[in-house]
Amino acid sequence: MDRAVVAAVLLGIGFAFKVYPAIFVLPLCLYVLTGGPGGRELPAGRRYDPVGATRVALVAVLTAVVINLPFAVAGPEGWRASFTFQGLRRVDITTNSVWFWSMRPFIADETMQSVVSVLSPVTVLLSFALACLLGRRRHLVEGTYPWVPVSAAMLCGFLLLHKVHSPQYTLWLVPMFVLLRVNWGWVAAYFAADLAMGIGIFRWYHAIESGQPSGIYDGFAAQAVVIGVWGRAVLLAALFLVFLRAEVTFTDRRRPPEPAGDVSPRA
Repeated sequence: MDRAVVAAVLLGIGFAFKVYPAIFVLPLCLYVLTGGPGGRELPAGRRYDPVGATRVALVAVLTAVVINLPFAVAGPEGWRASFTFQGLRRVDITTNSVWFWSMRPFIADETMQSVVSVLSPVTVLLSFALACLLGRRRHLVEGTYPWVPVSAAMLCGFLLLHKVHSPQYTLWLVPMFVLLRVNWGWVAAYFAADLAMGIGIFRWYHAIESGQPSGIYDGFAAQAVVIGVWGRAVLLAALFLVFLRAEVTFTDRRRPPEPAGDVSPRA
């Protein structure tokens, strides 16, 4: 499938800018494996297309390697720096994650760091697996693997369960609101929660720097962060399911094969 290969190249390029586009390669491979729209791209007499799926995966990986390799060779320390930083980053008030806000009041900091370093990647991967399995159920009903809805659900799982959440992550979700038919109520609610968190966190930083009350629940800014973090978390969990049921806003413009005509002999 030529278009799937082009999509794999674009996702490989995306990985060179941000890591998360790489997760979309998996549902794209499942889409190709099951024959694309309506299974029309399957080889004759086959139920699956493992060759096509493997080609898409290899193209995505090769694209990412070709782009990253010159930088990794020319400056390995600099190339590795961002990965090292994220790996060493601690779960604290700057991460805005559900892990900090759910665990910090109950367990010691070092214990929390150790637990989250395991729980976060494991639960993220489990959310990916769940999205792909639910996409498979939809494929069995509709005949086409919903790779874009599954990709959107996987992104929700990542944003919800990753140990760090940045205000910029909303920009990652915006394309999914464009590509999928989602009620505007969900979009407005998510933006409202994200706005509360974004304004609250920077007001909270200001309060800390200026010596104002800055305890974990002190003041309007801290409360706005709490509302934003948990409101966003609930909405991401809901959008995980909403996206999996959503229809895409675009259509496959290729015409399906014409039905065979009546070739029976005429009287």
